[in-house]
Amino acid sequence: RAFSEQLIKGNISASVSRLLLLTGEQDKAATITWDAEALLGRLSPLSAYGLRTRFEKFEKETHITVPYRAITPTIRFVSGLP
Repeated sequence: RAFSEQLIKGNISASVSRLLLLTGEQDKAATITWDAEALLGRLSPLSAYGLRTRFEKFEKETHITVPYRAITPTIRFVSGLP
């Protein structure tokens, strides 16, 4: 809530307001994916204030293997590349 309020007030630069949510398709705790998708849904309205979010679910990956697959997409995301 505090982040949302600060973003809406313009106290957080839109150029640094990015959130990349990553999960693995084979995560044993399905709530990880559900929670990430729910958070994405709650944050989507903030795109009008400059927040950029993206959600990716890596096929055939688990919670432990996602970080290895996430390196390139994360660098691309923080660099503003597609």
